[in-house]
Amino acid sequence: RVPIFKETAAYQIEHLVKQAIEKNRKSKASYNQAQHLLESELGLDKLKFKKPVGYTARFSELEQSRRTDAEFFQPKYQSIIELIRERHNATLGSLFHISRGVCLNPSSYNETEGIPYIRIKELSLSQPLDPINSVKIPPQFVYGNFPTAGNGDYVLAVIGATIGKINLIDELMQGSLFSNNTACLSPKLPIDYPNAMELILRSPIVQHQVQQRMAKTAQEKITDPELKRILIPCLDSALMGDLEKLCLDSKKNYFASKKLLEQAKSRVEQLIEEASEEQGGNL
Repeated sequence: RVPIFKETAAYQIEHLVKQAIEKNRKSKASYNQAQHLLESELGLDKLKFKKPVGYTARFSELEQSRRTDAEFFQPKYQSIIELIRERHNATLGSLFHISRGVCLNPSSYNETEGIPYIRIKELSLSQPLDPINSVKIPPQFVYGNFPTAGNGDYVLAVIGATIGKINLIDELMQGSLFSNNTACLSPKLPIDYPNAMELILRSPIVQHQVQQRMAKTAQEKITDPELKRILIPCLDSALMGDLEKLCLDSKKNYFASKKLLEQAKSRVEQLIEEASEEQGGNL
């Protein structure tokens, strides 16, 4: 049976859903604007990848990179590296400490109570982490030597088909555990614009380097030494501030949209429950 709500209740629910859709639209628009601003500043919007029949690498390049696989020296990767070296940059290893997560038995998972446990499936290249979407680990399954992610850290996917997905850890997710398929990047010095840095770490200029440096084995993975060699572009404070504001606006509207949808869902469930308690009542 399909419930038919009274006109006033139906209007309330429709209004909540429309508000949620609009908030979600604004969230995506702000994030897309931030991406375009960053890519324009880095020159990615004008970068064209050529598809040569073949390509070569010098022996000195093999020695310096410590790699002999042909995929590593693809021209598209070299174009990215040349683009970064045109501006001030720093290696990921000079900016962050790297720690690996732990593997926990799925039998210890809890949907509602405990410490959030970040797995690859919760990570993204466009959306923030949400405690509601993370499984939880009850305290009795957590030991003192388990690494946790702090406020301002970043959790990165380092094993599997979706290597490179990354999320900033904010106050809602601080203290989270993270899986053995992920690594935590902890800033060596405070980062003034953490959301803008998240955007940079998600950008093609970093993601292409992750793809370049990962091991093409049966199960794709990237080692700590290779992570540390990734080059991160350093942008001026004014631009970072603009990116930070756009990313924060996006996150604000993202969570507002989810909250409105949850309110609409709760209202529907409330009306159905009320109707079920009435003998022959109408919704």
